[in-house]
Amino acid sequence: MNSEKKYSSIPDLGSLYYHRDFDGAVSAAMLASLLSTTPQLYPVDYQLKARWASMDLEKPAAVVDFLFHPDATLWIDHHVNPFVLPEWKEIAFRRRFHLWDTDAPSCPPLINRVFHFPENLSEHFAPYIHWSSIIDSARYESPQAATDLNNPFLLLSKILALPDTEAVINRVVREITHRPIDAVLAHPEIQPLAEKVMNIEYRMKKEVSKLIRYDGLVVFLDQSFKSWPYQRYYPYLIHPDASYVVGIYRSDHSFTVSVGANPWRPEPEIHLGLLCNQLGGGGRKNVAGVPATNVEMAHIIANRIIEKLHEVTTKSNMSGKKVSGSVSPGLVDGL
Repeated sequence: MNSEKKYSSIPDLGSLYYHRDFDGAVSAAMLASLLSTTPQLYPVDYQLKARWASMDLEKPAAVVDFLFHPDATLWIDHHVNPFVLPEWKEIAFRRRFHLWDTDAPSCPPLINRVFHFPENLSEHFAPYIHWSSIIDSARYESPQAATDLNNPFLLLSKILALPDTEAVINRVVREITHRPIDAVLAHPEIQPLAEKVMNIEYRMKKEVSKLIRYDGLVVFLDQSFKSWPYQRYYPYLIHPDASYVVGIYRSDHSFTVSVGANPWRPEPEIHLGLLCNQLGGGGRKNVAGVPATNVEMAHIIANRIIEKLHEVTTKSNMSGKKVSGSVSPGLVDGL
């Protein structure tokens, strides 16, 4: 897709697959607002990666903020290496409505860049686009700002992380399409979830300090015992000098290992997205994750990631300079 061109129309879409997080939901809402018909919505997550290549999408399909699929008429993403099969990369670049930009802080700015929105929709989506980039790229001013649920956009992002039904998550997308954030949170299906998040966060912040282990470089946070929203930034309130947070969190019976670099410190010395990609996950330079089928595997993956973070940091300290921002093939040998 020509990223400099403003398209005045969008291809017909019967289905829309979007990553189940804040910028994925906003992206889905933006695309849906341009369609004359209502697409079927499918929230997806990286637990699908192992069988993504064998899945048949409901065509005509769009995939946004997620892995490339050749069934997609429209595909927009900003993650590192979103190609399950290497040959899919060539396919992606041959098609008109496909855009992959790893420099983008989130997907909504990409959609806004290449599609023309009427003035009323541009004004409506502007705050959602602004906060999608802050939330997805961790551009918060401080750990306090990153954990402040008085921010309605941050609160909505926490709601999307709850292990609730697909229908409720799709309702969030439908509401974002035409309502401001306060009205979205006041919707009768969504308001109880906002209250649930606030209650969980209150209890979690009382308990999370007991779950944290810090080794001087990496904070490890094990939330695998309960399906609570992952406390990605709270550890930095306790250990502001930590370089990374590695955590395990669960959604129903599936698990994810998350790794993030401290956004209030210099750029990480390793590309976390590439590291996690070679472990079966993916992401971007500063934040990434790996799905796991059980808690035992999640702990193995988390330990391997922590080991590699220490290894890279040790090499950097010995050489007196930072290593490359990418992961070399030898970096993950034996994983």
